[in-house]
Amino acid sequence: MEPLKKSLKQSEWILVGSLVMIMASLVFLAKWNANQARFLSETQLLNPVEKITIEISGAVSKPGAYQVFPGTPFFQAIKKAKPKSFANLKEWPPSMRISEPVKIFIEELTEVTFSIEGAVEENLELTMPFETRVCDLKAKIPFLSDADPEFINSFFKKRRKIKDGEKITVPKKTG
Repeated sequence: MEPLKKSLKQSEWILVGSLVMIMASLVFLAKWNANQARFLSETQLLNPVEKITIEISGAVSKPGAYQVFPGTPFFQAIKKAKPKSFANLKEWPPSMRISEPVKIFIEELTEVTFSIEGAVEENLELTMPFETRVCDLKAKIPFLSDADPEFINSFFKKRRKIKDGEKITVPKKTG
């Protein structure tokens, strides 16, 4: 039987010291975070930020009054009202922020603008009524002779509505 070791090796002492340092760091961070949270909650109590009321109507599923904080991005605010697929959001700049009570009316799209490129006689940017479907386009597009017929026959049979700003690329035949 071996005699009991009276001391740890140097590498074992380094390991023990490292673990003690890690534990001390975690305790320090926990105390510091608790102090920061208390400071922030006291600051909020001294200077509460009041919400402002905005009214959203028009092409939305849930029109009504909504409470938002000043500085809320416009698109985050209108998300609460659930804009419909035919809502015209182009007139609202993406960087706009809500800073005061406001009434917002979201208009409906009346027409969509989209582009067609690739194996067509010329790249087109078309503006058509909002209800235009993909299958309505086939007769309006002058395809090149090397356009992929399989793509044309499958893609232009779809009955889905064209999306505003959509970009359609017609591929050339392969092989």
